[in-house]
Formats: sequence, structure tokens, C-alpha cells
Amino acid sequence: MQTDVDSMGISAAVFRDAMARFTTSISAVTTTDGTSPAGVLATSVCSLSAAPPTILACINKEASVHDTIVRCGVFAVNLLSDRQRHIAERFISESGSARFDPSTWRAGPGGVPMLAESVASLACRLLALHEGYSHSILVGEIVDTILDDALDGSPLLWHRRGFSSALVPKT
Repeated sequence: MQTDVDSMGISAAVFRDAMARFTTSISAVTTTDGTSPAGVLATSVCSLSAAPPTILACINKEASVHDTIVRCGVFAVNLLSDRQRHIAERFISESGSARFDPSTWRAGPGGVPMLAESVASLACRLLALHEGYSHSILVGEIVDTILDDALDGSPLLWHRRGFSSALVPKT
């Protein structure tokens, strides 16, 4: 049976409902223009390659941080722990540099804000940008990392439009 692909499709609302069922980690994607920090929360982040170490981050083109990343060519992906929900809530409720408490962030390569006590913080140089409809798919080469092995916590998760966490067994 032949399927008419042109007649297939779902509404944006159904798509969002389906995606809300995925459990994903929450990262603060950050950058700077050299004078002030900027950032956005992202759930569409994944590894790309180990050689060279690269990651993907999907950022809405209308997000305030988008054009700054593209223009400055640097960004960091900061994987939040379940004990850093307050940081995620600050990113939701505030805008611009008000999202950043100076006591919890440090400047990485190119001045990019890195969260010292996150599960992982990856400073990146923008290698490529691909069009993804409403989003840009950023390819970043990892140039610096902060890994907190002493951090006692699991990654902060997003599931069904709310915060969640999962116990990560210690080995």
C-alpha cells in the first residue's frame, strides 16, 4: 500500500505533547559578547563525536542568546544537577545578565560563562551552524571542561513539562 507522504503530518500541539513525554536533561547554554553574559535553558543537547570532541545544541532562533552565539562564536553547555533547580528557575524568570549570579559562574575560554558546580560544563568553539526550521543546530568543538566528580547529585531532568530527577547509582 502506497502512503501519500504529503497528506501525513501532525499539529504543533500534538508534536509538543509527544515531545513532553521524553525525559531529557536540562542544560544552561551560555555565551558572552565580552561585556555581559547571556544564556538559555536547553533540552536538545547531545554528543556528536569524540574525535574531535564535539556536541550539538539546538537553540531557537528567537532566543535572546542565539545571535550572540552566532556572532561571537563561543558557547558553553552547563549540565545542571538536581540540586540546581534554582538556577533553572532563575533562567526562566529572569532575562539577560540577571540570569547569572556571579558567585556561581566563572569565565571560561573567550569569557564564556561556565558553572563550576554543574554535573559537567563544556566550553565550545562554534564549528558549524545548521538550519533546523525554528532552531539552529550548533556544532561545538569542546575546548575546556569542568567535571565535578565530588558533586553528589543527579542531572536535573525535564519530563511532561516539569522538573524531575533520577537517582544515578554510584559505582
